Amino acid sequence: GLRFDYEDAQGRPSKRSVCIYGIFDRDGHGYFCGLDDTRGAVRTFRIDRVRRARATGGEYEVPADFDLRDYLFLDFDLAAGETVAATFSFPGDTPRGLVDAITLGRGDIRHEDTWLWTVPVRSIDAAAAFCLRHAVEGMRPVAPEALIDAWNGSIEGTVTAHV
Repeated sequence: GLRFDYEDAQGRPSKRSVCIYGIFDRDGHGYFCGLDDTRGAVRTFRIDRVRRARATGGEYEVPADFDLRDYLFLDFDLAAGETVAATFSFPGDTPRGLVDAITLGRGDIRHEDTWLWTVPVRSIDAAAAFCLRHAVEGMRPVAPEALIDAWNGSIEGTVTAHV
């Protein structure tokens, strides 16, 4: 396990003790997740927010049903508030592996003439920005209308800034 001093995104310090189950990278930041003794639940921590750490020794087992993919997050997961179902499309000839890599296999993914991905989002603006980052792969917003409006607003803002 690992005991560490942690500072959350709001700058609040805490002392934690975690049995690490997995490590991953997201948008240039390293993360680890595991059983947090303080909360009695699996939690995710950003590595650069760890202020001091020391190994606790001892052994533990990662539960057989633990799947790191359940703890990977996307930008639009990190806002406060209720979730909204957002739907995105990819061209029909996009390889399934690429769709899975972008979507992390989350939400509902189905293939008709195009790929359609429906996933809960907490931030429409972050979902639009995520979609814009993957526009080169053919990703486009489908619904709700607020997502399409945010997408168009991002494009208009970028064009205006560069004119």
